[in-house]
Amino acid sequence: MSWQFDSGHTHIAFTGRYMMVATVRGEFEKFDGSVEFDEHDLTRTKAEIHIEAASVNTHNVQRDEHFRSADFFDVENYPLIVFKSKQVIMLDERYGKLIGDLTIRGVTKEVALNGEYSGVARTPWNTYSAGF
Repeated sequence: MSWQFDSGHTHIAFTGRYMMVATVRGEFEKFDGSVEFDEHDLTRTKAEIHIEAASVNTHNVQRDEHFRSADFFDVENYPLIVFKSKQVIMLDERYGKLIGDLTIRGVTKEVALNGEYSGVARTPWNTYSAGF
């Protein structure tokens, strides 16, 4: 079954070290993606996420502009950050790893994202939501 991200309930965040002494926290405010979800066999689930690199927000305007520059994301030449899953490894019924390719600035590297599956629920509007 194909699912879309609900931007009101999805958050793409990151942390990084600044000068090796402080932690910078940020988020990406614009993204979309889809999940091909198999509730009965989570290992068959596939996800693809497209993040608008220019939507980076660390709550510091000067730092955000620097992140958008050619020093970091180079958003003029590489407007999207893309993640495409390749494998799901379940550690138990709730926790697992989503293995996939993350492409930033045209460079692709395999990453492992830790995840938690919360289940599927029927909403008051007679639709279904899945939580990860």
